Amino acid sequence: MQTAVRKTIKPEKPVPAVRKAASPVLDDSLKLVAAWDKTAVRELAMKDPRVRKMLESIGIDTCCGGGMKLKAAAEAACVKQEKIADAVRRAFAGAEIPEENESVWIKRSDRELILHIVKVYHKYLHENMPQFEIWFNRVIKAHGAHAKELKQVFGFYKSFMADMIPHLRKEEEVIFPAILSGGTTAMELRRLIRELEAEHTNVGNLLKEIGTITFNYRIPVYACPTMQMLYNGLREMDVQTHEHIYLENNILFPRAII
Repeated sequence: MQTAVRKTIKPEKPVPAVRKAASPVLDDSLKLVAAWDKTAVRELAMKDPRVRKMLESIGIDTCCGGGMKLKAAAEAACVKQEKIADAVRRAFAGAEIPEENESVWIKRSDRELILHIVKVYHKYLHENMPQFEIWFNRVIKAHGAHAKELKQVFGFYKSFMADMIPHLRKEEEVIFPAILSGGTTAMELRRLIRELEAEHTNVGNLLKEIGTITFNYRIPVYACPTMQMLYNGLREMDVQTHEHIYLENNILFPRAII
């Protein structure tokens, strides 16, 4: 007679609770869409990180275009008002609210936010921009004869780098200390911030050009390992820079010039 083998049943891991957005937040978001000629893009995007993601998916720029009125941004993207309302409803439809997202920085101090920007986004660019230039030179040497677009992409990248290097220095040595010290007049600080926002728009446009030419960083079939690293790196740089500009244009700078 065989002895029955008792199976050990491992306890199931508890399923984390899904935090659903309260309906008042959805209602408030839809009211902002209804008043789109008076609503700034950032007002709607900052209601919930899922709303920002959904707006980006339909062509609304929440980064450099955060200060635009929603109606103007929608017209530029050829998006109708009802499509935005539908996008907002879909954003709240059963999706989870990420535990860590950009909205946490609304509650943090200027000093904490600036430290985060410098340690994460500035550090990333300082460390990676020179490496990308090295990789560009290698892939152009290897593939330039049959991939003419590489030289065009490199041209936009060099413009991006030429703009970003002094831009980062200006933020670290002039703007951020001015925000924290309060030693600059409100008028002068507003002027300096407007300069930075214009520079953000310019580098954002350069990244759009790179993304368009590379078909959103799609790696070609002929790509060597260096080219694969370059395209993956450029994609990550695009994401990092987008987040960097979003935090400054929509959280840090508006607070500084109130």
